[in-house]
Amino acid sequence: MESLPFALKDPPDPVAVFFQEFGDAREGDDFYVAKESSSIRGLNALIGERAVHCVADSGCSIVAMSNATSNALGLSFDPKRRIPLQSANGKMDGTLGVAKDVPFWFGNIISFLQVHIVEPPAYDVLLGRPFEILTQARIQNFLSSDQHYTLTDPNTDKVVTIPTIPRELPRFRKEDGRDRRNYQVER
Repeated sequence: MESLPFALKDPPDPVAVFFQEFGDAREGDDFYVAKESSSIRGLNALIGERAVHCVADSGCSIVAMSNATSNALGLSFDPKRRIPLQSANGKMDGTLGVAKDVPFWFGNIISFLQVHIVEPPAYDVLLGRPFEILTQARIQNFLSSDQHYTLTDPNTDKVVTIPTIPRELPRFRKEDGRDRRNYQVER
């Protein structure tokens, strides 16, 4: 067996190489570092006649909707098509069923999604990988923390670019499914 070249046997220290390259660079001197955290982003979609905030989540294997949102939109779902779900914290829950071919409008394109109904999530709709695959989503992030989704309708080849917005609290109430934005407390 041949001996490895010196560079592979004893690789340079990446921190030392960095400081040789950049010296005493500090954030703000055309030198960038990642933020400690960044807000979750979402897209607004039109489902039926209602605007619904959808949290974008590339790490989710399904498209999910809260039961309250489903009720407010009048969506029917098949309760025999349930699947188990595991949250990021390891908690196991199950879906209530699946609403088939739900039309979501994003700008001028329509996507027919299979939506798992769940209870009780911290969102109205969660757009997971099936949404990204169907729309061939291209996600562009900017140093300003802005983010754009470019979506393609595979049935019409229409393309739209939509800026995301910071995540909103769920709009629909569990108790009665009413849209929180239109709900006024009587005094």
